[in-house]
Amino acid sequence: MRVLIVEDDVIYVNALEVLLTEMKISSLNSTGDSEEAFRLIKAVKPNLILLDINLKGKRSGIEIAQYVRENNLPIIIMYLTSSIDEATFNKAKETFPYSYITKPLDKENFKRTFALACQHKKDNFSYKTFKHSDSQIEQDYIIVKTDKVLQKINISDICLINVEGKYCSILISKEEIRIKLSLKELIDKINSSEFMKVNRSCVVNIKKIESFDLKKEVVYIGENRIPISRRNKSKLMQVLL
Repeated sequence: MRVLIVEDDVIYVNALEVLLTEMKISSLNSTGDSEEAFRLIKAVKPNLILLDINLKGKRSGIEIAQYVRENNLPIIIMYLTSSIDEATFNKAKETFPYSYITKPLDKENFKRTFALACQHKKDNFSYKTFKHSDSQIEQDYIIVKTDKVLQKINISDICLINVEGKYCSILISKEEIRIKLSLKELIDKINSSEFMKVNRSCVVNIKKIESFDLKKEVVYIGENRIPISRRNKSKLMQVLL
């Protein structure tokens, strides 16, 4: 387990390092600077971040957690903070943390929460590759940013993806979610062999295809009629047949 402590109070950093060493955690890094935290996330590839909210530097702990979620990095977030107001908690909650622990820390409560977080990581995260801006993670959901909201989308629910300039539209049943992300970046996030590009501007979930009109060279997903390029027709037939 690789742990990154992002905390600008040296006393708390020292206390956490002692606790984690007692718990047989040997891979530890720490920083109190938000910009340094981004560098360490890329360099160290932590499994878990113990994250304060108010930090040195230009960015907050919540912004660090948002970065982790927007890039679908397989990192568990545990907030350790003095911020007890409802507004801050609600902002932090939108980053899908594992826990939100307020200071002062209760030693036994922290150790138990941390142990459960380690078990959660073991049960839920599977690694393939890990990159700064192009992570490929084997999991059953992605988290995307729509306006100022982080939204969780189950990969199996996605019917198709359409490209519209700098945006992608994700169709889930009859709901359409529009995000500012290139198709390549989105497909890298999804990282599933169940999705296939059928023309220059559309990717479909193969399992959602209801019929394939070979003569007209179109597939149907619900009420959506999707043309297939000649280049991709034979590939799609091989997959479906």
